[in-house]
Amino acid sequence: MPQRLTLSRIALALALPAGLVCLAVGTLAARADQRRQVTEQRDGVAASMTVVRTRVEGMLDATQALSAGLAHWLEARDGSLDTAMFDQLARKALVANTHVRSIQAAPADGLTHTYPGEPDRMRALATPAQPSNLGQGPVAREARAAALLDGPVDLPGGGRGLVLSLPVYTHGGERYWGRIDVLTQADVLTQAAVASVGPHLRIALRSPSGAAVGGDDQVFGDDPVLSDVTVPGSRWQLGAVPAAGWTRPLASRSAYLYAGGAAALLTSSLLMLMAASLRRSHRETSALSQEVQVRKSAEEGLKLAGAAFSSSSEAIIIMNDRFEVLSVNPAFSEMSGFTAAQVVGSVPPFLDPLISADAAAIVSALRSLGKWRGEILNHRHSGERYPSWVTVNAVQATSGTSGHFVAVCSDISVIKQTEQELDRLAHYDILTALPNRLLFRRRLVQDIGTATSEAFCVLMLLDIDGFKGVNDSYGHQVGDRLLREIAGRLLGAVRGRDTVARLGGDEFAIILTGLSARDTAVEAASRIIRDMQLPFHIDDIVVHVSVSIGIACCPEDGADEVMLTRNADAAMYAAKEAGRSTYRFYQFEMTRAVRDRLLMEQRMRDGLDAGQFEVWFQPRVDLRSGLVIGAEGLVRWRDPEHGLISPGIFIPLAERSPMIFKLGRTVIEQVVGHAQRWHAQGLDFGKLSMNVATPQIERGNLISELRELLAGVAVPRHKLELEVTESLFMADADRARRTLGEIRDMGLSIAIDDFGTGYSSLAYLKTLPINHLKIDRAFVKDLPEQSNDAAIVRAILTMSQSMGFQVTAEGIETPAQVSFLAAAGCTCGQGFLFHKPMPAADFEALLRRSTHAAELPAEAPRAETPAWS
Repeated sequence: MPQRLTLSRIALALALPAGLVCLAVGTLAARADQRRQVTEQRDGVAASMTVVRTRVEGMLDATQALSAGLAHWLEARDGSLDTAMFDQLARKALVANTHVRSIQAAPADGLTHTYPGEPDRMRALATPAQPSNLGQGPVAREARAAALLDGPVDLPGGGRGLVLSLPVYTHGGERYWGRIDVLTQADVLTQAAVASVGPHLRIALRSPSGAAVGGDDQVFGDDPVLSDVTVPGSRWQLGAVPAAGWTRPLASRSAYLYAGGAAALLTSSLLMLMAASLRRSHRETSALSQEVQVRKSAEEGLKLAGAAFSSSSEAIIIMNDRFEVLSVNPAFSEMSGFTAAQVVGSVPPFLDPLISADAAAIVSALRSLGKWRGEILNHRHSGERYPSWVTVNAVQATSGTSGHFVAVCSDISVIKQTEQELDRLAHYDILTALPNRLLFRRRLVQDIGTATSEAFCVLMLLDIDGFKGVNDSYGHQVGDRLLREIAGRLLGAVRGRDTVARLGGDEFAIILTGLSARDTAVEAASRIIRDMQLPFHIDDIVVHVSVSIGIACCPEDGADEVMLTRNADAAMYAAKEAGRSTYRFYQFEMTRAVRDRLLMEQRMRDGLDAGQFEVWFQPRVDLRSGLVIGAEGLVRWRDPEHGLISPGIFIPLAERSPMIFKLGRTVIEQVVGHAQRWHAQGLDFGKLSMNVATPQIERGNLISELRELLAGVAVPRHKLELEVTESLFMADADRARRTLGEIRDMGLSIAIDDFGTGYSSLAYLKTLPINHLKIDRAFVKDLPEQSNDAAIVRAILTMSQSMGFQVTAEGIETPAQVSFLAAAGCTCGQGFLFHKPMPAADFEALLRRSTHAAELPAEAPRAETPAWS
């Protein structure tokens, strides 16, 4: 009996500690089991997040690429915003980037154009690039050019947006133009990213400030798996949880606790042997329950990761620590054309040093950092190579070691095509496909850097003479085709390694490299001039143009882009002044000439505004009577500082600039004004003529100006005459004929000035609405001694009489010239022998002294000695 009581007491004494021990063991086992389940589940979510993060970063990289392409396009145009072309480029970009809502151009940080939509509607979404806060120099310039992602912002109509702003710099990166703002829809971005792994995850994106940007805002309150996302200008954070929530293994933990409690109660009522047996049974039951729960948790994690692996739209490659492929998903086979059996066991080409030159660097990054991402050229089974964005991450096991790698690959062919299109538009002329000004500058800088005195480079600047007339006459369609034809001829005149660029309008540039003698440049310039002189056939239209070429050599004429371009430009102006179809090498004196020309042009503009230009008149006389029968209006510039400036200086400058239009209007206004006043006073001035420059007819609004200035004027129209030169008919005879026809229909007379020095042809003379020919002084000055000139003058007079033209001989200085001309049948003369050009007041006084102003006789005059001789 005592022995039995002792055993009972021992059993009871051991029961309580044993029960407590069982409870503790059950609790610890439950916690360990829960940690294992959560770890397995979080590992599955982390594996899926690799795909999601890659998708988000890839879409943002594409957004940055399209903004950079638009920035390059603007840089190439020196900031000139063509809204129609901008819309065309933006439309293509939106097709390739469905998460982008709109693209906005913001010159000087003020939104002026948005596609699609109105700028004002998006104004509040702009994020200034704040370039003024940054320094200067190459490093600062690179920093200034960095894109910034900001947000979230509320979108009109609901939703959240992100604004990617990229500063734009023009003129070689020296001048801040403004920004390109790309507005993305944050929710569309995150939805597209999660769609790449299927509906098994809930994700959210937040900025460094903690503000939720896109996705499910509740994610960050549900103990998410976190991952950093690299965005332009910052690092944001991505969070993810299972769509069904985290597994809460409370039932498992309760089972352990109940089992421990039961063991304690049973032990307290049994003997020590029975308690020991129960404890063995408990351990077996606990181990079995633990194994079941671990397997269940692992299966759930694997199920989630497997679903993401199989349903992802991105290609996924799972590799071992030797980068041998263990598995690929269906998207990989669809993208590449390779089956899983064809690639398992092999190393992907981008990680194989025998295939890829970058493989060693990628492997090194993976070994040291556990991650790598970048753009590569992948291979399809067909042999085609395609651009791919690849992100590789080491898979962290529960122990913290990495035994596997996961690569996620995206086909970015569409994005690259858009980038290439933007790059082409940024660096090549759309019309001619030649390098544009931006690419020309880059190549020039590169060629200057390699030029030596033994292998120098040459810069040619070309200006196409006569193009504007063709463009204005036949329209831009013909003008555009002419430019393409010109580009083709220029390419055919140089070597394949040389650069031919279109700088804009009718200006071209050529860079010749590796020259050892100037003769090569001379030969090229001569070929270009010869080819440009050949007629251009565009449909049934035949047009003629010519070219002026300025040539500068590097390093002799300039060791940098600015100096070389400036000197070639000076040489080109010298070529234009020397006449059409010629070239000039740069000489030091040209720099001063260019500077003087620019100063003169500015003084001319100021003089026109100040009314310093006035019309003088040189009388025309009847060669029989010597009486005044009219006058030619000649413009003079009375500069307050320099006095009268020779027309030979300022008229050529005016004809090469828009000033010719204002100067031409000034002449017409003054001639018409004097005629109106003299007519009102009863003075018979005969016929007053005024010179009209070729650009006024080719590119101006001469007809409307004449109608405006003649409105209400009582002067008979036949007493007013316009003088044009033969050069008018060289570029576009049809347009000239139509314009002159309209002028004659207004009642004005038309004269050809300096006849015989230009495009003299009976074929065009008989079709032109002209009344009057003026023989150039070059044929008069050596009369009557020069037999060739005498023959030419007689021929002109005979032809004019047969065609009914009036004729005036210019530049008469001797009585012998008068006698010859009168005997040959010339009716009218003009020259210093009679009168020099005089101010309007002096001409008026001359008119008042004259008894009358005779009209030209209808029949040919008799050869007689003039009354004034």
